[in-house]
Amino acid sequence: MLERTIYLAGPGGTGKTRIISNLLSEFSNTLPGNPDKLDRKSYNRTQKWEGYEEDTYNYAIGKIIHRHIKEAKIHEELEQENPDKVILADRCLVDAFAYSLAAERFGDLKKWQSFSIRSYAWSFPNKLMPRKIIFLDYPLSYIKENLENRWKREQKGFREDNEEYLRTVSKAFQDYFQMLPPMLTLNNPETGLEQIKEFLKKNFKLEEVHHQKQ
Repeated sequence: MLERTIYLAGPGGTGKTRIISNLLSEFSNTLPGNPDKLDRKSYNRTQKWEGYEEDTYNYAIGKIIHRHIKEAKIHEELEQENPDKVILADRCLVDAFAYSLAAERFGDLKKWQSFSIRSYAWSFPNKLMPRKIIFLDYPLSYIKENLENRWKREQKGFREDNEEYLRTVSKAFQDYFQMLPPMLTLNNPETGLEQIKEFLKKNFKLEEVHHQKQ
C-alpha cells in the first residue's frame, strides 16, 4: 500500500513540479517520487494494443498508464527503503483516467476506447493505486499563464494552446475527484503552497530544514 507517497494531481500548468521542488527543499524527511532510476525507454517503446490504431492519442494514453505503474512500483520500493521519509510525486494514475475522459469528450476517442483505457488502469494491483492525493483545482486563467511562461523554455505540449481543450481536461479532473474525493483540494494558487505545507506538517509530521547561519 502506498501510504507515505503524496501525489499532487491536476492538469498540466497547475505548478505541481514547482510546488514539489519547494517542499523538497523545505522539509528534510521528503524524497522525490520521480527519480532517475526510472527507465523511460522501457515505456516509450512501441507496444501493440488490441483494437487500437498505432500513433493515435488513445495509444499514447496506454503508454501513460504503463509509465504510472512503473513509477508506482518505484514509490513502493522507496517507501520500503526509507520508512522515515515521505515521497512526493507530481503525477499518478489519475492522469490516465482524466485525460482519457477528456479525450473522449473532445472527440479524440470513442466512448468504448475511453472506457477500455480506464478499465485497464483499474485492473492494476490495488497496492499500487494512489491513495494520498492533493488536487490542484486552479482557475483556467492561472493554468494558461503558467503554460505561456513554460513555452519560453520548452516546446508546447499536446494542445496546450487550445483553451477549450484545457477547459475539458480541467473538468475531467474535477469529475474524477467528485467521484473519488482527494484528501485535500486547493482552489487558490496564491495560498495553495502554504496550505499544502501546513496540511503535510500536521498530518505527515514533516520536519523543516534548519539552515545554518553563515
